[in-house]
Amino acid sequence: MSESDPYTLPTEEEASAFEDIILGTSLEPWQTSVEEEREALSARLSKLKTYLAEAVLPRPRKDLLRKQAGAMATYLDVLEQRIARF
Repeated sequence: MSESDPYTLPTEEEASAFEDIILGTSLEPWQTSVEEEREALSARLSKLKTYLAEAVLPRPRKDLLRKQAGAMATYLDVLEQRIARF
């Protein structure tokens, strides 16, 4: 807000910052990092699932990739549980 005119509306950025303070919705850097990690993991898991559905692979290799997808899904679930507690 302009200090010379107390009736000037805040910028969108200032309004967002005020809202975060009032509502307590501002995230800590580590929380943002967890959310970014969840997004990246979700995208990688989605790509792996698509690959597994379409690829013709030797059974041992496909089994390992399925095991990897399961571990990724478990990790994704843990990240989502952490985010729900923010």
